[in-house]
Amino acid sequence: MKMTIITNAKGEITGSVRGQYLDRRTVSGQAASILPSQGQKLYEIEFPDELTDCDPGELHKRLGAHRSKTKKG
Repeated sequence: MKMTIITNAKGEITGSVRGQYLDRRTVSGQAASILPSQGQKLYEIEFPDELTDCDPGELHKRLGAHRSKTKKG
């Protein structure tokens, strides 16, 4: 699955959303998207579905480890 993660200036994951950040999601009439603030960065990654079955803190640890393995350069 595609996931978008947002990191702070230290590179720590501070948020995540399934899908691409440019997607505008509408649920029950409410729309939302994720946008970086100053010093934050967005990353779009492919992440295995089976690794998302956990609480948000654990998910961010898994996303960080996965991003480290797949980061280019």
